[in-house]
Amino acid sequence: MRIRTLVLAAAVAAAPVAGEEPRKAAVVPAEPPVLNWEVTLGGAGGFGVSTSDMDRAMRDSGYTPSSSGDFLSATVFPSVRLRLGEHAAVGVSFSSTKLGSTTGNGYGTSVTIRRSSTDVALVGFWRPVPGLRIGAGPAWFRLTASPDGGADLTVSKLGWIAEAGLAFPESGRWYADLAVQYRGTGTANFGTYAPPAKGPIAPAPISLDGVSCEHAAFVAGIGYRF
Repeated sequence: MRIRTLVLAAAVAAAPVAGEEPRKAAVVPAEPPVLNWEVTLGGAGGFGVSTSDMDRAMRDSGYTPSSSGDFLSATVFPSVRLRLGEHAAVGVSFSSTKLGSTTGNGYGTSVTIRRSSTDVALVGFWRPVPGLRIGAGPAWFRLTASPDGGADLTVSKLGWIAEAGLAFPESGRWYADLAVQYRGTGTANFGTYAPPAKGPIAPAPISLDGVSCEHAAFVAGIGYRF
């Protein structure tokens, strides 16, 4: 009898009070996804390239030089970055940039040579505050001097790139990206270009060794995180 009484009391205690709703399980909010990869597609424009070496080459060969730049000439600039914790990242970028042209007048003709730079870079970044990045790393450059009407003169070499950029907003999948780069190409030895004769006077050949192609670039684009 005593055992039956205890069982009955336990059943009554376990039963919900009349009118009381069953307790609902606590809802834990889902954590936002971790978005460590950033893929950016933008455009780049070169500026700040020196023309003094090209002017000197023309002048030494007897031409009167005149140079112009291609500031903000549109070129494609894709890049990929991987966040390594809160304050570090590593990235790979590609760019192809026009570096302006130099025209030399003399010997009854004119010679125009355009320069361009293509690079692939591996850059390590420090992120001091959310969205801001500062970095540098090695780069492979393919530098080209293109005479009008002549074959391209190309040089491949290793150099370096430094970059400061801003991606905003810091959270979310889509973002805008702005950056400034300096591309340390060093000097290029393109060899000698012999312009074709266009009249009775043969134009003098032009030595294009020791030509600096270092330049800066402004980059703007749209990115996606995943």
